[in-house]
Amino acid sequence: MSNLKAQIIAEAKALKVEGITSIQAGSFGVSHNAGETATACYAYAYKEGTRPTDLERPKNKISTATEASYAGWQAVARAKVWSAQDAAFMELPAPARDDKTAKAEAARDRRKALSDKVSNALKTYRRGLVTQDKLANPDAYKTDSTAKGPKAATEILAQHITNAIKTLQGDKVFPDNFEQDVAVAQLLAFQRAHKLDN
Repeated sequence: MSNLKAQIIAEAKALKVEGITSIQAGSFGVSHNAGETATACYAYAYKEGTRPTDLERPKNKISTATEASYAGWQAVARAKVWSAQDAAFMELPAPARDDKTAKAEAARDRRKALSDKVSNALKTYRRGLVTQDKLANPDAYKTDSTAKGPKAATEILAQHITNAIKTLQGDKVFPDNFEQDVAVAQLLAFQRAHKLDN
């Protein structure tokens, strides 16, 4: 872990990003395209207090990011995914919306692709932190259906058979040629044969 910490600190110094901590910037930088090391970076950043909600846009209700910290996350992502040429291109003014020339369309497409690279890098890092959060707080990620466990197919079938029997024996009107008593007997036999009458 000390080697990883040294890498993270060195990366943070190289990135020189404001708005987020050096641990956050460095772990993001080291984790980008790091393969197995990425998981260790997520774990280290999580242990040091970085949470998935730190990478949510400040306008999002669950976000713990400030405008400054979110700008810092974007800056570190740009530093990792854009080349110097990409950064210089993004400094140029965007083409006017009413400019429909091929050159303007190409410029808009490139700008979108570069913006998407930044967004995808942030999403990847956030997913790594979500995984760490799930490991640290598994109960917070349980849904009602997983808490109860999946219903066995036999339980579902038993409930349907019971409901069908109740419908047949109830006060619903069936056509004259429909033999309700025979249908109930058949369903009861099916229920017993498959041990669905618990």
